Amino acid sequence: MADTTYKPDSNKIRHLHRRKLWEEKRKLLQAIKLYNEQVPDEERIAEEKVVRGLSVGAGDSGADSLIWPWEVHSSESSNILTKKKIFDAYMSKVWLEEERIIVMREMRQHCTELRKLAGNIRTMTSEMSSGRNSGSISEEGHRGLLCLLQKRLADVEEEFQVICSSYSQALGPNAASLLEDGPEEIPEDHEELYYESSDDSEFEEMEISGS
Repeated sequence: MADTTYKPDSNKIRHLHRRKLWEEKRKLLQAIKLYNEQVPDEERIAEEKVVRGLSVGAGDSGADSLIWPWEVHSSESSNILTKKKIFDAYMSKVWLEEERIIVMREMRQHCTELRKLAGNIRTMTSEMSSGRNSGSISEEGHRGLLCLLQKRLADVEEEFQVICSSYSQALGPNAASLLEDGPEEIPEDHEELYYESSDDSEFEEMEISGS
């Protein structure tokens, strides 16, 4: 009874494995095709070799012998796990660079909003001091409103100084130009930006040691 139950289950598992392998093979070949369209001829991956490698039975098991494209055209001794670690580390670095650009733009936007708020308060304070826009407010109320505006302006200016100081510590010597209000955009190319981070040699050492 146990053998009868086990056999269908084993066949089902093998069927699921074959289906999974076929799906992964299809995705792999699509990725190879896309890669080959974007690189010079000498760097292209031989798709037919990959197909042959994936179609070769591994011993008597009948299972596909998976040969990944970076192992087909490479004679290096690094195994796939090592290469995967390096790839993951590189993609993490790319992601961090993208996140850094986004955060820097948010910093600039924050500073811009505080500048605009301070400018609006100064305008209102100037108008109140010159007697404009007083309307039906009494003299005492006029002085009280003017005092509140001055207090609010002082709070905003203090907040602006604290924010700029914190952002400057993170951005380094180029903080002033990156945070100043202007039409120019923060460049997309991270090489144009200054940031306290490890250099490429340290990053490569980290990749090798991680493998």
